[in-house]
Amino acid sequence: MSPDNHDLNAPPSMPLLMNQKPLWIIHGHAFDLTDWIPRHPGGSLILLQVQGTDCTALFESYHALTKKPVNEMLKKYYIRDAFSVEMDASCMFNWEAMPKYKKIQEQVQCYFKNTSSKAPWWVMLWYAIWLVVLMCSCYYWATYGCKWASIVFGLSMWYTSGDMLHTGSHYGICKDVRLNIFLAYAFGVFHHIPSAWVRQHVMGHHAYTNTKYDPDLKHHYDWGWRNSPQDQPLAMHTQWKLRYPMLTLLTGVGPAIGETISWLTNKPDIYGKSNILWWEHGLILSQWLFYVAIFVLAVCYHGACIGLMPLAIHGTIYSLVTQPTHINTESFTDEDQNREW
Repeated sequence: MSPDNHDLNAPPSMPLLMNQKPLWIIHGHAFDLTDWIPRHPGGSLILLQVQGTDCTALFESYHALTKKPVNEMLKKYYIRDAFSVEMDASCMFNWEAMPKYKKIQEQVQCYFKNTSSKAPWWVMLWYAIWLVVLMCSCYYWATYGCKWASIVFGLSMWYTSGDMLHTGSHYGICKDVRLNIFLAYAFGVFHHIPSAWVRQHVMGHHAYTNTKYDPDLKHHYDWGWRNSPQDQPLAMHTQWKLRYPMLTLLTGVGPAIGETISWLTNKPDIYGKSNILWWEHGLILSQWLFYVAIFVLAVCYHGACIGLMPLAIHGTIYSLVTQPTHINTESFTDEDQNREW
């Protein structure tokens, strides 16, 4: 099926799918991984979040370094071939021919052959120092409205909250899966609402990098500029130089507040399909309210300059460091079934 005619967010239309247990779709096959969930080395959370979806790209990216025969291990849980309505990544790329990816994978595996892919001790020390800086600067900024604290807090929102959310959600801080998740979900809230971030970055950006389904590229196009000459120009794109400074300041707060609400209010096109667990609803709401409340109260008590300074600093770093590097026009190709992932 051509991806141009395939809606990532189309609900199952077959009565059979409506009445059966949600399965995991990988490489065009449907698997029941229920019995594997407690034993999954990557933890149960990610499997539960992608249950009922085509998680082929996520499966490939998160097993890039493993030497285990994961494809053989899957056969035990095979149920049937997937229906076309269940597939997106499975039929979007040519998974049988990935020479460029395989070459990169071999190079990365060779690099990590004798070293750990997790954070070394000095990075853990770096995290510990920045975590103290985050908490102290947040306290002095929110309580006393200190100017220096507002600046330092903005920096620590990136170097602590942003880094822990990003690396923790990729299980890259330490070998303990639960500790990675805790650090990401507990301290990543100043960068983005963690549950929404997992959908936007982990499930969206890393699965569909530089395609029309990449949420990061959607940010650029919807907010004011094109990613390549092939993008359909809009009227606002002619004013991108005027819009860019303001959008830079909003790079962090925009997705955290606006996109999280859009995602939860039945607009799955923001991030694509996923399974929102029952406890995530409460966590998302409480973290979103905390995020909004702390900055609103800071503005009310200390003024707009002090109250919004951390968001402006964090947004500026976020935009300048990540947004330009997320555009790789050389990898843009026509949407067809023969493209390499």
